[in-house]
Amino acid sequence: MSLSFLGRFRGLTRQRKIILFIAVILIVLIIVISAFALGRRGATSSDFDAIYNEALTKYEEGQSLRQLNPSLSQDSFRQAQQILLANKDTFDEGSSEDQQIEELLAKVTSGITGDGGQVSVSEVGADQSKMLSLAIDNPKASYFSQNEDFVYFIKSDGITKVDKGNSEEEELIEKSWKQEGGLGLFGSNVYVLDRQNGILKFVPTDDGFSETDYFTGDSPDFSEAAAIAIDGSIYVLHTNGTINKYTRGEEESFEITGLTTNFSSPTRILTSEDFDNIYILDRGNSRIVVLDKAGAFVNSYTAAVIKSAREFDVDEVGGKIYVLSGEKVYQIEI
Repeated sequence: MSLSFLGRFRGLTRQRKIILFIAVILIVLIIVISAFALGRRGATSSDFDAIYNEALTKYEEGQSLRQLNPSLSQDSFRQAQQILLANKDTFDEGSSEDQQIEELLAKVTSGITGDGGQVSVSEVGADQSKMLSLAIDNPKASYFSQNEDFVYFIKSDGITKVDKGNSEEEELIEKSWKQEGGLGLFGSNVYVLDRQNGILKFVPTDDGFSETDYFTGDSPDFSEAAAIAIDGSIYVLHTNGTINKYTRGEEESFEITGLTTNFSSPTRILTSEDFDNIYILDRGNSRIVVLDKAGAFVNSYTAAVIKSAREFDVDEVGGKIYVLSGEKVYQIEI
């Protein structure tokens, strides 16, 4: 029969051969598309209940924790959101499953808020934060950073280091940058963001510090940088509220999610390799915003004193945030 078919095929005109070829291609495409559609319907039918119910459970957890534990409430809302977004494309657009997903997603999104509620603050002694007490004593210093043992800050002529144990000061690095826009530490290395020339890395040597450029190529535009924080990667906060993340001199994707009210005049960013989260001093909105290391909103703390805050410090283990506003230090419970 195959020989008969080949004989007939050879006997066709060129035009008929082309028409037959196109017809075969169309039949194959129809079969493939039908198989794909059947596969999608199978996934929708078998997976919808599991996906929807898992997300609904997380949403209901978030609702029940709103007053008891706002941070855990936000965690539950974000988990529900991730489940829904990760599986949304599994269902045909406009289907009943898709509509239910959209409705629940809208509820979940409304639960994830970057506005935060007003929190109570209490005035505490400056000795609660060595870094903030030094900020009070050095009002002309532009940026502060710290590790477990020392506080570093930028003055007009360079960087000073202060021992937290005995308060001894050491003039550490002479100024070589043009316009500082941030100060950070990682290990024994010191990093200064120069708004005009990028990020400078100072590595300790036997007779001081050696200076190198953090970026091997051209530096990104940091003319609007507000501050930096380091946990191995460097996070650069800009005055417009964007955050760029760099690891070993290369930019990594970093997207802020779950924040319904955009940053307004943010001035400081804090994190470290020991922190679970990233903290941003958002003065324009009188709040401190907490993001996880992936950029997802965790919580925020709003208080009038933050509007005029100059510096802030975070004790993540102890569950406290300290804010320097005016010449006073205020405490917020995390």
